[in-house]
Amino acid sequence: NVQDHCVVTSSKEHPTTIGAFTNLGHGVVLEGSEVGSNVLVGINAVVESGCVIEDAAMIAAGSVLPRNTHVKAGELWAGNPARKVRDLDLATTSLQHKDLAESYVGLAAEHKLEAAAGGEARRDIE
Repeated sequence: NVQDHCVVTSSKEHPTTIGAFTNLGHGVVLEGSEVGSNVLVGINAVVESGCVIEDAAMIAAGSVLPRNTHVKAGELWAGNPARKVRDLDLATTSLQHKDLAESYVGLAAEHKLEAAAGGEARRDIE
């Protein structure tokens, strides 16, 4: 789930990978980093080159993750420069991030229906 106004860059030295059910909030800048599955990168956060964000981690909105930072699974990081704030419950966090990503998939399907109908959503859903 890559939301509006995100910038994702990659280079030979720092390829970008994004895992399953990961959410990049509006305006995120992701520069050549590895992002695991079930990760949430908050609105307007910046992830500089060479970072590794493991599964089920969270980067708070507006945070700046400095170059080559390693965020371990289930950690919450915040600030500018970002630093570890606390550990998260891995099971709960993974499920929440997956649910969020899946909700955006559903929203995309609704918008596709709306566009096909000339602007009005046609749904046969109760």
